[in-house]
Amino acid sequence: MGKDPTLRDLRNVLVHEAGYLDEEKNQHRRVKEFSERRNSGLSIEHYARDRINFAQEFVPGVLSTLRKFYEHLIAAIRNIEH
Repeated sequence: MGKDPTLRDLRNVLVHEAGYLDEEKNQHRRVKEFSERRNSGLSIEHYARDRINFAQEFVPGVLSTLRKFYEHLIAAIRNIEH
């Protein structure tokens, strides 16, 4: 099984491919595999091409990740200042 997608993987699929997945590309496969996990917050529409969709629970997960990042960043800055 491939590694989990990063937000960068997802961003690249959205920006460069308009959310459409190409299973020939590793980055796209990682995003699709992640979307198939329970509670991933992502889903796939299957038409002529697969397209990624966001479920309601996806955004809170992203915000939680960003909050943790900024908490660690602020703590690191405070350690440098003291």
